[in-house]
Amino acid sequence: MHTELPQLYDKAAGNIVLTLDIWTSRATEAYLPVLCHFIDENWQQQSYIMETSNIPGQTSLEFLLQQCSTIVGFFHHSTKAAENLKEIQKQLNIPEHKLIQSLETRWNSIFYMLDRIPEQLQVITASLCLLGRNTLCLMKKNWYEKMSVQNYVSISKVIPLVTVLQITMSSAE
Repeated sequence: MHTELPQLYDKAAGNIVLTLDIWTSRATEAYLPVLCHFIDENWQQQSYIMETSNIPGQTSLEFLLQQCSTIVGFFHHSTKAAENLKEIQKQLNIPEHKLIQSLETRWNSIFYMLDRIPEQLQVITASLCLLGRNTLCLMKKNWYEKMSVQNYVSISKVIPLVTVLQITMSSAE
């Protein structure tokens, strides 16, 4: 495979598109194939499967998503919690952004939810503790553990992980 990649790149004249798709087998195992697409010198579309990886630990990722959705749902359904969140944002000088709920009808809403939570994690934790909802707290340690349970990190985790790392590094300074 490693010797074929440079040849494919040369053949594609440097214009390659990579696509990802998660699918589930009949045995309910999740897979992530990486595909390469390009137009060759004869103007014919070429597609190659670069790799297909089994995604172990899918249930832990689903648990994290469920936990995040529950937290966001709590702030969306409680006016007292939403007001408390805004007040703590002001006190801590953190951007006054609303939490984003994931919706089944919007394919990118999970990304936006996971992107917003690290930005507001300190505010969320403080607000939940003040409201006596400690069981909903999503501690940074749990966030890291849930996001890194797999030996092979899928591309969908890269941006949320980088965001959490940036927040941790900036708060450490």
